[in-house]
Amino acid sequence: MCVLGSALVFAAALLPVGWPCAWKAVTDLPCMACGGTRSVALLLGGDPAAALRMNPGAVIGVALVATASVYALLVLCFRLEPWRPRTRAWAWCLASGAAVNWIYLLAFNRP
Repeated sequence: MCVLGSALVFAAALLPVGWPCAWKAVTDLPCMACGGTRSVALLLGGDPAAALRMNPGAVIGVALVATASVYALLVLCFRLEPWRPRTRAWAWCLASGAAVNWIYLLAFNRP
């Protein structure tokens, strides 16, 4: 799972920046991921402040995928017992974070 997430992040960084968002073209409102590709490109280009302004959820997502990838590598290399969440609180945190990020994008009408 972590390898797939890492591959998707790096593939998004290689996409041409500036593709139009179909949701925004139809509704004139940013989607939940609007500016995500540009945000990752800015982050990899060395401008984390601009990346956070563009789409903070994408930056946090990249950080989470990187952390999970390092953790998975450590578990595999040192044959550690993997951590497994005991509750569904993590799902609520992810859903709340996505909602807050979308509210931010709607409030500032980014991308």
